Amino acid sequence: NKLYSPTAFYWAKTIVELPINTIVPALFGTIIYFMAQLTLSAENYFSFLAVTLGCSYCANALGMLIGAFLGRKPEVALVMGPLIVMP
Repeated sequence: NKLYSPTAFYWAKTIVELPINTIVPALFGTIIYFMAQLTLSAENYFSFLAVTLGCSYCANALGMLIGAFLGRKPEVALVMGPLIVMP
């Protein structure tokens, strides 16, 4: 109903979800890093964490992109979403 622009909605949604989209992958990455017994050095750990967070942010952005293109018909989104994501 045109109370705010799509750009404002996108930025508000991104900023509000940023803490949870950072904490959960960081916690997951930390657990996996030590369970897999990877090299115990700060440089390697933070590199691994950066890659994990980058993948998480990219996956979230891809989901928002697919939702924006296919969001008008949820039935189509449920069928096309996995087909687009899976190679």
